[in-house]
Amino acid sequence: MLRDFLEAIDTLRVTKRVSTRLEMARYLKDGRPTLFENVEGYPDFRVAGNVCSSRAIAAMALDTTEDRLVSTILKALDRPRKYGLSDTAGFLAHEVESPDVIEHVPLLMYFEQGERYYTTATIVLARDPNTGRQNASFHRMMYMGKNRFAIRITPRDLYDFFQENKRRGKDTDVVIICGVHPAVALAAATSYPGLNELELANAFLGGRLECVDVNGIDVPTGSEVVMVGRIL
Repeated sequence: MLRDFLEAIDTLRVTKRVSTRLEMARYLKDGRPTLFENVEGYPDFRVAGNVCSSRAIAAMALDTTEDRLVSTILKALDRPRKYGLSDTAGFLAHEVESPDVIEHVPLLMYFEQGERYYTTATIVLARDPNTGRQNASFHRMMYMGKNRFAIRITPRDLYDFFQENKRRGKDTDVVIICGVHPAVALAAATSYPGLNELELANAFLGGRLECVDVNGIDVPTGSEVVMVGRIL
């Protein structure tokens, strides 16, 4: 879904070899949707950035106009739509034992200080341990080495799920996705009590969203990167 959308908007295509270490961040400073087609060290990957960088792009993603964008979002909030579950995923599962994530997925360095690599468009999917309701929310993550990240969660749904699981002596199971259609991203960025944000995304997409079960969590089949993990 993201790939088709990038074809439909004015995307800057960078064909020269570009490093994830500071160089990509320099390209992304101007806010223009950008697709890096030659990623140093990752011959099988392309990297997209600034995909949700303007109201015009958001309106296009929701198949509306800029002046109707707010009313379109409000209408969808009033009428979220259940999505279908597929037996097959649109992504290729790549399972490795004790992975070092940065060997398999390009992570970007944005600042020289500290020389840390981050994910900035990662959406965390988790379920309420009391009700089973699923939540989607954006969280930047800092790569700590191997298969570990530091994540900042503030009081709201994911934080509440974590605290309840902690009270029960359990970790919090999550699926982390990146590289999604902007409609899914806009839904995940929305705060609304009791909402399954993927149902909002399905309303945005006119019922075209399909998901697949990954360890008991519904994951959009068009996700480019899917990581299964736990918040300890």
